[in-house]
Amino acid sequence: MNHQLKNLAFHGENVPIFPARPFQIVTLLDMLQFYAYVFYLFINKFDVMACDLQVWINKRGMNSEMKPEELDAVRFEMTNLQEELENAGVVISLETTAKRMKEIRETCNDDYPPPVLGEIAKQIRRLRKDLEEDLKAKVFMALSAEDVGYYHQEQGFGPEVFTNFPSGQYDVAEAGNCYATGRYTACVFHCTRVVEKGLQTLALNLNSRFGADVSFGDKDIRFVNWGNILEKIEKEIGKLLHPGRKPRILPEDLDFYSNAAKEFVYMKILWRDPVTHSRSKYDEPMAQSVMTHVKLFMKHLAENGLTETLITTDNKAL
Repeated sequence: MNHQLKNLAFHGENVPIFPARPFQIVTLLDMLQFYAYVFYLFINKFDVMACDLQVWINKRGMNSEMKPEELDAVRFEMTNLQEELENAGVVISLETTAKRMKEIRETCNDDYPPPVLGEIAKQIRRLRKDLEEDLKAKVFMALSAEDVGYYHQEQGFGPEVFTNFPSGQYDVAEAGNCYATGRYTACVFHCTRVVEKGLQTLALNLNSRFGADVSFGDKDIRFVNWGNILEKIEKEIGKLLHPGRKPRILPEDLDFYSNAAKEFVYMKILWRDPVTHSRSKYDEPMAQSVMTHVKLFMKHLAENGLTETLITTDNKAL
C-alpha cells in the first residue's frame, strides 16, 4: 500500500474519490486508500521543498534573495498542490493549509524585492504543521461490527413493520442510527415516534372495522396527545361490548385491542412521557431493551392485520 501511494504521489496520478453523502459509513480501507494518499502526497512534497531550500541556504545563506528559477520552482509546486487540494476537497477540507499555500505563492510573485530563502523556508515548515493541524481537526467515528448492523436500516424492525407502517420508516432507521452511534436517549425518542404510528393506526382501525368513534372534532388525530387517544379507545371498546351493538367485537378482537391499548398505556408512562418531556436519559442496555420491545410490539400489530392508512383532515381512514 505505501509503495503504491508513493508511486501515485510521485507520478501525480489521480485516485478516485468516493462521493460524499449524508450518513455515509467510511471504512478503514477507504481511509487508507484515499486519505492516506492525500496526506502522503502533501507531506512528501513539503519535505522535498524544505530540502531544496536547505540546500540553497547552505550554499548562499538564509538572508540571500531567491533567484527567479527558485521562485518559479516554489510557485510551480504550490500551484500543483493547490490543484491536488481542490481535487481532495469533496472528501476533506484543509482550510488553513490552503490559505498558507496561497500566501507562499503570492510571496513568490512579488517582483521587488524578492523574498529571502530563510523566509520561504520558514513558511514551508509552517505549512507542514498547518496540514497536521487541519488533519487533527477532522474527526471520524468508528462503529463496531455489531453497531454497523443497526446503522441506516429502514427495515430494522422487520419487513412487516416496514410495509404496514410506511410513515414510521424514517424513525425506525433513525432509532437504529442513534443506537449505533451511542445516542441512546435519541434512540428511545425515535422508538416512541414509531409506536405513535401504531397508536394512531389502532384508533382508525377501530373506526373502520367496528364503526367506533375515536375522533376529535375537526382536529387531526396526528395532533392529539396519547392520553386523549387512549381514553377514547378504551371508551369505544367499552361501547362495543354492549349486547345490542352491531357489529359486535369478537372475543379474539377484544383481546387484541384491549391488550394493545394497555401496552400503549404502559409505553406512554414508562418511555414516551419521560423522553418527550426531558425527564429521563437512557444508556445502551436501556435503549436496547426499548428498541427490542417496540420492534416486537409493532411486529405484533402488523401480524394481526393492522395496516397504516392515510389520514384525512376529518380523521377518517381512507
